Amino acid sequence: MSRRKRANTVVKFPIGRVVREHRVGASLGGTPELQAIEQAAISVRRAISTLRRQQASLNLLAARASKKVTPEQHAAACAENMRRIHARENEDRAVKPLSPKAKAILRTLMDQMEADDDGGAA
Repeated sequence: MSRRKRANTVVKFPIGRVVREHRVGASLGGTPELQAIEQAAISVRRAISTLRRQQASLNLLAARASKKVTPEQHAAACAENMRRIHARENEDRAVKPLSPKAKAILRTLMDQMEADDDGGAA
């Protein structure tokens, strides 16, 4: 019997992953949905404050860890980062520009698509 009673007090919300359902207590005033929404809001506020504390702790840990990095490790990280940047720039340079004929074809296609969009909205 208690399981059936609990099943009746579950309110489900289509609001994504944060709070999918919440148990509703005895109704003192207002609807069960209102109470569930208020409880869900409290739960979200608590989760946000917990995440803020965790973020502060992680920031402190990161600062502590960055102090332990040796100059060689820092130089290696900078070199890896610059290697990635240069690789992306080289990829961008390797791309051949479009020919004037291809540009004209793309422009006509874009004009046709815009005309179709304008025609559908009117």
